Amino acid sequence: GINAEYGIVVQVGQCGNQLGEALFEVVAKETNPETSGRFFTLSPDGSTLIANAVLVDMESKVVGGCLSSRRTTWRYDPGCSVISKQGSGNNWANGYCNFGETMEESISTAIRLLLRSLASVAVAMVIMSSAGGTGSGLGCRITELIKEILPGVLVVNQVNLIITEQVNNEDEFSSTNQRLNFSRCIN
Repeated sequence: GINAEYGIVVQVGQCGNQLGEALFEVVAKETNPETSGRFFTLSPDGSTLIANAVLVDMESKVVGGCLSSRRTTWRYDPGCSVISKQGSGNNWANGYCNFGETMEESISTAIRLLLRSLASVAVAMVIMSSAGGTGSGLGCRITELIKEILPGVLVVNQVNLIITEQVNNEDEFSSTNQRLNFSRCIN
């Protein structure tokens, strides 16, 4: 079995990356830099906490912002990020099927790179949106991938359920994406 020592976070899509960054800001304030804690490791020189996170988005803007943010106590490992040049277009199937297939090797490599620095993993948290295409569709595919890479590890999906109301009918696919998301992530 795997010893309960570290946790990893996979931040997927715009929502997942923004919520994940906010989560790490809070956790970093509660983490003793000397011991690094469950969700951080120490940089080789011991001066900075490095988040045990993989950042995934099919557009580069949010991940780029997370990686370039000027923090004094913690940072992300740029090698543990995966981006593409085009988004999923609020299409669950595009995120799950298309990007899930074409980006699987890159995402798997980033996860395995993160795992090399950890003695053991007890929990993997996927932070993603329940709507949209990258967060919901690709997030489900990544959840399945983590279950393959880390059998026996608890996988927690932190799905954003707060913002489900359509704004000016801009996203007519939202409720369909949410139903697909829940059916794939639960199985």
